[in-house]
Amino acid sequence: GIGFSQGQTISMSGSEKGSDVIACFDDQVYRYWVTGTYLPSGTLMPNALCSHVNGITTMSFHRTVIAESAEQIALVPGSAQQVIWAHGEDGQRSQSYHGIDARGGLMLDFGTGTSSESAKSLGSWLLQLHILLM
Repeated sequence: GIGFSQGQTISMSGSEKGSDVIACFDDQVYRYWVTGTYLPSGTLMPNALCSHVNGITTMSFHRTVIAESAEQIALVPGSAQQVIWAHGEDGQRSQSYHGIDARGGLMLDFGTGTSSESAKSLGSWLLQLHILLM
């Protein structure tokens, strides 16, 4: 899936301020407003497509640049914005945890097309360190 997240740190929840996430599960495309470390109930995206061919998943959708509700993030050309992504294991079509190595993000300016690396959240590393030291 792909998302538009608040802040400058890679976070599926926008550091709990919210992320506007679009993902493909079971050959359907859904939109989610994510404020935690899980996907809440999503809404089916109209006229969106999700296909799996020869091990490649393709998702296509249309969305407005403006936010149409408080649970959407506007895309602002001329301003760098957090874009996040994640994917499941090969062949996985239903919703599941993507793993730490199957996610990322970048700051992207939709006006110029320029991008820069996003800061990584320390949360998952701290949790792993805590588990190792227990």
